[in-house]
Amino acid sequence: MFKGWGTFILIIGSLAFSVPTGEGAVDELKLNIEANPGFALSYAENPAAVAFTDPSIYLSRIERADWQWQTNRLNISLPGKHWSAAVDVRYDALDNLPNTVENAGRFETTSTFSQQKTAALVSLAGTLASGLWVGTNLKAYSEKIADQSVQGSGVDVGVLWAPLSNIFLGWSRSDVGDTKQIASTGKIDVKLASDLFSVTWRNLDASVSYLASIDEPHLVRGQFHLLDGVWLAATLPVNAPQNVALQLDLKLDPLTIRYTTSFSDLNSAESQLTLGWNIGG
Repeated sequence: MFKGWGTFILIIGSLAFSVPTGEGAVDELKLNIEANPGFALSYAENPAAVAFTDPSIYLSRIERADWQWQTNRLNISLPGKHWSAAVDVRYDALDNLPNTVENAGRFETTSTFSQQKTAALVSLAGTLASGLWVGTNLKAYSEKIADQSVQGSGVDVGVLWAPLSNIFLGWSRSDVGDTKQIASTGKIDVKLASDLFSVTWRNLDASVSYLASIDEPHLVRGQFHLLDGVWLAATLPVNAPQNVALQLDLKLDPLTIRYTTSFSDLNSAESQLTLGWNIGG
């Protein structure tokens, strides 16, 4: 989808009007990144999918004034002939949260505090043989709320095999050996290892994947070339189709316009508009 050396993406606006509710289908130590262009898997789900990325740089920032929330993200993908690499870093901050106490039946704000989250994902994938790719993720996560903090790090592995030219079978294991998140209080939470299986069909104009896991909802994801320079991607939870996520890309080389929207269990939506620029020429 992306031509030239790379693509620079800058978020110029956000139409968000929802707040995340509970845990999503993606491990919080990973980043909820988009499916690879032309391939309906993300390398957070299967690190071997890094082999199918386009050379790109994404830099984005979102601010939601109502909650004083900001999200900053940097993604770099560097595919090679035999080995490919990617780095994804994300920083979220929620400032000026009120610290309230009860006084004579009334709640008063005595001070404010902040919440920060930082996540990093370093991915590497390589070709073992014709039609066989392997990959690994090294990931780290840190969160701080007021004077409390938690840190964790882990490893994922993945394999993709193409028994036919347009059929790909995938397996990945997240949190190999289980991932520990250690709090400043001494509490330790363990994220157990989990397996994800995928079947993908793809050609030059479309790709469709079915992702199955014992621990998470099954997903159907597709990417479709609608018109010249227009691509549509959709992710659909099998057991909750109302929670669909959509992404529309309009490519006017060297400009890219991207619109994304997703729906939650509360039937609210979060949307954002991005502008991209091909910096490779």
